[in-house]
Amino acid sequence: MKQYSKYLSFVISLIIAKIIFDLINRLLISINILNLKYYNIGLNIILPETTSITTFRILSLITALPLIYVVFQLIAFRKISKKLEKNIIFTNESGTNLNLVANGFLFFTLLVGVTKVFIEAYLNYINNHTTGRITRLIGTAIGESIIDTIFYILPILVATIFIKIIAKLLIDGSLIKQENDLTI
Repeated sequence: MKQYSKYLSFVISLIIAKIIFDLINRLLISINILNLKYYNIGLNIILPETTSITTFRILSLITALPLIYVVFQLIAFRKISKKLEKNIIFTNESGTNLNLVANGFLFFTLLVGVTKVFIEAYLNYINNHTTGRITRLIGTAIGESIIDTIFYILPILVATIFIKIIAKLLIDGSLIKQENDLTI
């Protein structure tokens, strides 16, 4: 168990580093140090090269906020994996902390979903702006972006449910361990 928890801590550290490098990359693009033909603002949203730098900066900031939030959640998750390295597994505190991390990831999933839907709806509306009723155009743009977003957040949602199940098992295991310690 100790070896696997070290691997888990290492993988979490790599994910944190990747997110931080991504945020630094966005910062460099937004202050015009890197010149690209398209702008990737994260969340699998790519802006066309005709997008103004101001629009890119605003949308990049909006999509960076959930990533900053997830870095803090991953740091909390890494702290839990450090306890697993010390063979402190079935404690009520570990289960509660893991449940809090799962709730944080659930909030992150909802935040990313809403952010992605509205940004993609905005981009779909701008790119496909034709004559017609404004409500129909916006409704179509939101519908298309919801379908794209579901496939983006579904793996995160499944992982969150899996983490919540593990948290419940840790809490139940803690109760069983306490009962077992009380028996003669």
